[in-house]
Amino acid sequence: MLKNNKTFTTVEIRKSVVKINAYRVLKNNIISIFENEIEAKNNSTFLNENGVVRDSISTLLKKDISAMIKSIVKEQSELKDNKIFMVVPSSTYSFTTKKKTISSETPILMTEEYVNDCFKKIVKREQQANNAYHLDIELVQVKIDGNKQEVNKLNVQGKEIELIISIKSIYKKVFESHKNVIEKIEEGKDSYMTNLEALYNSIQRPSKDESDIIVVDWKEDHIEAGLFKKGAFVEYASTNNGMNSIIKKISDEFGLSDEMSKHYLYNNINFDSKNILKTVLLKFKNSLVSKTLSGEQIQLIVKKAVKNAYKEIKESFVAKEKIDFYVTPIFNFGLIQEIPNGISLISEAKVSSDYVNQVKVIGALKNNEHFESYGLISKITSKFIFDEFKAKKQKIKNDVINMQFAFFDDFGSQNQASGQLYLKNDGILIDKVEA
Repeated sequence: MLKNNKTFTTVEIRKSVVKINAYRVLKNNIISIFENEIEAKNNSTFLNENGVVRDSISTLLKKDISAMIKSIVKEQSELKDNKIFMVVPSSTYSFTTKKKTISSETPILMTEEYVNDCFKKIVKREQQANNAYHLDIELVQVKIDGNKQEVNKLNVQGKEIELIISIKSIYKKVFESHKNVIEKIEEGKDSYMTNLEALYNSIQRPSKDESDIIVVDWKEDHIEAGLFKKGAFVEYASTNNGMNSIIKKISDEFGLSDEMSKHYLYNNINFDSKNILKTVLLKFKNSLVSKTLSGEQIQLIVKKAVKNAYKEIKESFVAKEKIDFYVTPIFNFGLIQEIPNGISLISEAKVSSDYVNQVKVIGALKNNEHFESYGLISKITSKFIFDEFKAKKQKIKNDVINMQFAFFDDFGSQNQASGQLYLKNDGILIDKVEA
């Protein structure tokens, strides 16, 4: 049974920032107790194009992370057993299934012990055969002389045994470079997780492990996504056009600086407001032109940029897998959540398969930054949570709604009918038109 006051710390090394989050399990709830980050300096990056931690900064980064983790333990001095876990990038993740056949000229006795011994030998050969770190190798199916068999208490005579195995792996240099800069990694199956798997685990949805689900992560320099079939991460896709590309397109349309467009997009308009179409104006002036845009024009410009990026990541999956996006749920995370009701920009209808999954982590102010860490920690703690809390979690799952045309709690005090915001800066004025 998991004890209260148990703490877990997650470390995620991204391209230009390291995210460090600490959580405590208190009264069977996951509570955020510490969040901090280390930013890359002088336009440098922590990772190369393959997601490997750069050798030139590895030692220094290890010291910085070590110091920050020690400060967590010091501030929470009563906590003696703080376990450290890491979130690794998904960009070099691979999922495959293989069939292994072992034959004998004469019938032999196939037992549970025999199958497990064969499986261990296969795992060892797989580990030695390529330059990958295997996150998980699982025995999926066993056939003896063409007939499916249950491994448990197996006792069958046969000449041929066929093992179907699934292999989850990541580029070995990626895993090792991330692990090397973490001061302490708790050994075990759940010591690490890819970021898209962690996002998948944070989804609160009934029977999610029985259906196909796509997870999309909107980042600054790219958008990445993963296809999950029956809970298994089976396909990865990525595009080079991230939110920065979208902001650049908006800047070109508005004639504004990228920084101003970024601030405007994330903070200063609610795209689900009823009065954006007619009663909100964007007035701006630059060296070449003075321009006025209606709310409807603003919405069309922003929606076009966002939907084009969304379409690109979808099409990259269609090329690999036959997916029906009308029925396959798509859960969006990352910077798309920074846009007030941004989910309304990527979906055409009120009833759709596009979702923003919202998780409330007690003590977490920037909720969207906690999905990877929360997903990893919830995976670990779910094995130990009391039955009473599991029942409460199921009730939450049954109440999940499509956030496409709904407000987050953060906007609860804002009336949908008068949801415009005001900004006076750099020649921009957002205000009402006369009735």
